[in-house]
Amino acid sequence: MTIAAGFQCSDGVALCADTQITIPGVIKYPESIIRSSPDAPWKPFFVFAGDGLMAKMAILQFAACLQKAKKESRWPVEALM
Repeated sequence: MTIAAGFQCSDGVALCADTQITIPGVIKYPESIIRSSPDAPWKPFFVFAGDGLMAKMAILQFAACLQKAKKESRWPVEALM
């Protein structure tokens, strides 16, 4: 089971998550499930569960939407539409 939590602090957000990745029926190994996208504006962070490759593709799509929103001076959620 993946567990993640974010806590708003006076100077940002503390993001916490467990550190175990599971490939069902194959292996469990220690690795952070928190990912960042340094090329995207607003310094987003993501927590994922399940298929790591699918999560990576989703994170790249979100980052592209954030870049589009910033370029067009729009709110990030508007770039998803």
